[in-house]
Amino acid sequence: MQISVFEHQVIRIGMEWSGQIFSVRHYQALVRYQSHLSHHWYQILPDGVRFSHYVGVLQVGDLTIEILPKTESAAPEVWRRVLLEMLSMAGVLKVETAGPTGLGIRPNFLLDYYFDHFLETVNSLLNGGLVRKYRSLQQNEKAWKGQLDFQKQIQHNTIHQERFFVRRNHYDYSHPANQILSQALRILPRLTDNLALKNKVIGLQTAFPVLPTWPFSENGFREILDDKAFQRYRPALELAYLIIKNFQPDIRTGRHHVLAILFDMNQLFEIFIYEQLKKINHPEVEVLRQIQRPFWLNRKIRPDIFIKLKTEQLILDTKWKVLSDGKPSMDDLKQIFIYNQYFAANKGILVYPGIGKARISEPIPYRPLPNGMEPGDCEIRLVEVLKNNKINLNFGKEILKI
Repeated sequence: MQISVFEHQVIRIGMEWSGQIFSVRHYQALVRYQSHLSHHWYQILPDGVRFSHYVGVLQVGDLTIEILPKTESAAPEVWRRVLLEMLSMAGVLKVETAGPTGLGIRPNFLLDYYFDHFLETVNSLLNGGLVRKYRSLQQNEKAWKGQLDFQKQIQHNTIHQERFFVRRNHYDYSHPANQILSQALRILPRLTDNLALKNKVIGLQTAFPVLPTWPFSENGFREILDDKAFQRYRPALELAYLIIKNFQPDIRTGRHHVLAILFDMNQLFEIFIYEQLKKINHPEVEVLRQIQRPFWLNRKIRPDIFIKLKTEQLILDTKWKVLSDGKPSMDDLKQIFIYNQYFAANKGILVYPGIGKARISEPIPYRPLPNGMEPGDCEIRLVEVLKNNKINLNFGKEILKI
């Protein structure tokens, strides 16, 4: 049971898609899910939900809701491909042109791509050999191995003198990185009915060591990612992270578990623009992303993209929203103005997705400032995301007019 909607769309209880109905139980599961995680992926309405600028997949029991990006009129399959290509450029998914072997191109195939990519990364780790580490054990043994803990020996083995309570280091696979991957493998079969994926999971579970569940925490996970011993684990861990963190079994009903694999379209658009600019590969163009400078107390400001040209410096701030009247908001104008000042940029460019043919405004200077400050110029760029119903891969040069 699957439906496709676009960002900011509203679905209400009783709405039907090709015979599939968004029911009260689906609605109640989403209400509980939001109250548990306190996220901003969608807004609860009295009789439905309104989606925001997050795109991807929400799975609610037997219902899969695919949320697609949209700035102009195009069929869902067009925006589905656009989303996959953006996720591929962002390094979230590895997307091949023909699709993964054995996966049908279904309306909710984003989940299939995500799960398949996770399984491939785990398989690659297994083929290269999982990392083993030393861990400290304190337990009763039938043989004296390690250092005897006299206090625990007296406490536990006064009667059973044939046993030894010892402290020793054990070298094995039982550490948080492997436990996270193992936990995601245990969850995944509950989330898909794709037979090819289920068979892959069974094969990997058989090859994976049996490990205890790791008590998941944000800080602990970040520490694992920063551990140099697990650098080659990073892609698999980041994929497993979304599966574990955003999976919530519905304990009350036992029927409608919820899984969210959602991405912020503002971030995807920013990365997409950055990747296009990097491809220019011009000797007089240097493109940097999210460099930061001190602003106030411990706070810093960080524009999306900073560009060094031969004769000038540019700031780009990307916004995934449609300008209905072609005019940016005051907040957007103030933000790019501050960036101009702190980064000594000659010009700030606000980049929005365009509808139809891309339009470029002439640079317009800010009004003169007191004390001889140079305010810089502000320019608006409406980039053409789609060309002939395909993602536009050439607007990097269009933005810089190279």
